[in-house]
Amino acid sequence: MSGTPSHDREPPALIPWPGGPQALAPLAKLRPGGEYRDGRGERARLSLARFLVELLRHLVFFVLDLTLRATLSLLGLGARPRDLPRSPSGSGPLALVLPILPDLSHTFVYREVETLRALAPDALIVVLERGSPRVVHREAAALLEHAQFVPPRGVLARTALILTTALRTPRRLRALWALSRDRDGGPAAALLGKLPLREPRHPGRAFELAALLRHHRPSQIHVYGSTWSANAALGAAQLLAIPFSISSYVDFEFDYAHQQLATKYAQARFFRVCTRDCRARLARRLGVPAIATEQRRVPILHWGIDAARLRARQASPPPALRRDRLGLFSACRVVRKKGLHLLPPLLAELARRGVDARWTLVGDGEELTRLQQLAVEHGVVERCEFVGPLPNEVLLDRLAATDVAILTCIETADGERDGIPVFLIEAMALGRCALSTRVSGIPEFIQDGVNGWLADATPNALADAICRVLADPVTARAIAARGRETALATQDAAASAQALLALLDAPELRAS
Repeated sequence: MSGTPSHDREPPALIPWPGGPQALAPLAKLRPGGEYRDGRGERARLSLARFLVELLRHLVFFVLDLTLRATLSLLGLGARPRDLPRSPSGSGPLALVLPILPDLSHTFVYREVETLRALAPDALIVVLERGSPRVVHREAAALLEHAQFVPPRGVLARTALILTTALRTPRRLRALWALSRDRDGGPAAALLGKLPLREPRHPGRAFELAALLRHHRPSQIHVYGSTWSANAALGAAQLLAIPFSISSYVDFEFDYAHQQLATKYAQARFFRVCTRDCRARLARRLGVPAIATEQRRVPILHWGIDAARLRARQASPPPALRRDRLGLFSACRVVRKKGLHLLPPLLAELARRGVDARWTLVGDGEELTRLQQLAVEHGVVERCEFVGPLPNEVLLDRLAATDVAILTCIETADGERDGIPVFLIEAMALGRCALSTRVSGIPEFIQDGVNGWLADATPNALADAICRVLADPVTARAIAARGRETALATQDAAASAQALLALLDAPELRAS
């Protein structure tokens, strides 16, 4: 017989049921007797009885969804968007909205929010999505004790919430409907549908966020992230008729649904960025050249480090910088924009130049398997140590014992990139030699040959830079010492938090 033997065929992939079995079943793909993988990753089979129950749930959802669409369409006839207030409203608390907690890649945010809590103890910390990293850093653990998570609602509860909002504040709901009318498929796609029931990143979560905040009567909303979390915060601010502002990462050029970037910028009291490069890119993205110099509504505030804590650490010995045993160290989320794929060929190139370099990577992510394969391909497996995530204190101890902190950042094809990686700032604050690339805001902080080293994102150029470091260890240590002074003096997260709070407390902010 021709064909592949049955025992060699791969088993069919299980149909995912996100949030199942509590969430609605994907009946377009799942049939009675079909197997699925539920929200906990466990394998199960859909019985006929459960299929009929799910069919009924879908019918109820369809009827309720149709009712909401009709109600909002009638309410929205002739509606126009309304500008949000530009000054804090009343004496209520400040609401700080976080996209996710805990999460390894948001530690720099948690550090700032922790400082803001100390400066404004009555501030609310509200989180849209609950994370589940293997390691929870100290900053995240501290916020978990005080954070409130926006609870997901089922079909009936969400319908009741939206209808109650329509009765309580019809004008505000009309304004929100008008705001999203012509955005990425219209208001039904942006505010209703199935996704908000199981997707914490959907703009429709604005209703749940507003419901949570309404009881606290906040004076304003400040949201971290300018993408999906800002969509929900903008919607909640519209429903509550209070000001909102944004602290962006380097995220506003990301590709995601319901972008509304121009709307969010226009409605925000201010749109905080972290580098001059970010501000210039925002200006180009929105087609408003004046933004590139508008410090009042587009302030530049670095994320920074816990300078006091790092200053208080016992002084680390200066980098050894030996050709026969050179320590390279990276710590980050292992994703494409970090450019870590350049490290295995860099190690091979250094070996050809007579430099015995060993690289340690702390972190996890989608690129890790690729890096391990590259280490094999370039014959440098014994020179690589893939550690995985570590608590911050352990990470800093290991970083303080290395020679060169290296992060070979790149800009990906879809525009994703870093701002100024906090890892590099911490490494410099510990007196390490810091080597990176001329990407995004990094050259705004690291000056080649002054307080660190910069190179093009190629193995040869990076190897040249490392050989420059090794050629004159005395000068290299002096450069590293200047890097420590620069980091501690200019990148203090506490100072950035105080400056942010001053902006939040400021009177009306308008474009200059």
